[in-house]
Amino acid sequence: MGLGRDLILPSLAENAVIAAIDAGVVAVAYLALGWGVVDTFGLVILIEAAFLMLVGGAMEFATSSSGRAFFSFVTKRKSLPSAEELKKAEGRAATFALVGVLLFLEALALALIF
Repeated sequence: MGLGRDLILPSLAENAVIAAIDAGVVAVAYLALGWGVVDTFGLVILIEAAFLMLVGGAMEFATSSSGRAFFSFVTKRKSLPSAEELKKAEGRAATFALVGVLLFLEALALALIF
């Protein structure tokens, strides 16, 4: 299981789905409200990038030892996840963070081009 198959390819696929959804949001904003296409697309991408990076960071915190200790203290659970579950959770967190970074780079490219 290489880095490309486990992290980069799912992140790129997720990014493509998000871009397709964003195109619909931008089309509605343009037709209904008269907003600029590039401006609206850049704003939507920046908001999503920030959200995804925050979610990825929170998921990564939840898999760290201090995060697990915090959540076990708050929820009063004594069972700890297995190493395999932690590895899967770290992979999901990295995917969210990478998609956020990709979206941020898209917004940066839009800002530099237009």
